[in-house]
Amino acid sequence: MTAKKIARYATAAAMDWRQYRPMLAMARVPGEFSANIGIFSDYHFRGTSQTGEDPAIQGGIDYSLNTGIQDTSVYVGVWGSNVDFNDGDEAQVELDVYGGFAGTIEGVDWQLGALGYLYPGASSSLNYDYVEVAASLGYTFYDLVTVGIGYNYSPTISAASGDGHYLQGTVSTSPLPESKERRFRPIHRRSCRPPVGRRQRDVWCARLPDMVHRSVRQL
Repeated sequence: MTAKKIARYATAAAMDWRQYRPMLAMARVPGEFSANIGIFSDYHFRGTSQTGEDPAIQGGIDYSLNTGIQDTSVYVGVWGSNVDFNDGDEAQVELDVYGGFAGTIEGVDWQLGALGYLYPGASSSLNYDYVEVAASLGYTFYDLVTVGIGYNYSPTISAASGDGHYLQGTVSTSPLPESKERRFRPIHRRSCRPPVGRRQRDVWCARLPDMVHRSVRQL
């Protein structure tokens, strides 16, 4: 196929897309989409580097929809990163898919969902792929301090090494409003909150009974 033909087909495709844009604008999709992308010096998951302490490029897309039932929403998402397990490049990409429900009851935030960790391209004999179910609770005191606890369970964790139990606790602080900051100064803020997804797990976390790790970040 010549370059002129390719250019012609590309132009036609662009024209077709433009004629449908007004229809797409009118058909509003309920719910909310969000996306994230970043470059990081390392990818740590539960105390272990997933990239051999090399940089990682990560990104994801999330969608959530309010069910209209007692401040409850349903969510789904996908997230990916490069990985390096020093296995002869069997696994080079990690792809996480997840979904579940989240909401708030009497000021307590709750979440219940499932996560699938996939490693496309890796030999099936390595048994890298696995699934977890997860539940978590969180509560914020005076809009300043948030504490949380979460539990993940997998019947067969990566490399088919048996079932896995993962318990995590979190504590995070928020910046004080200016009026309160004057009153309570000085303040030493230390954050231990995990971001959405699975890029970090902070404060104390344990995969019982054989691993414990801690992480604290200074704001």
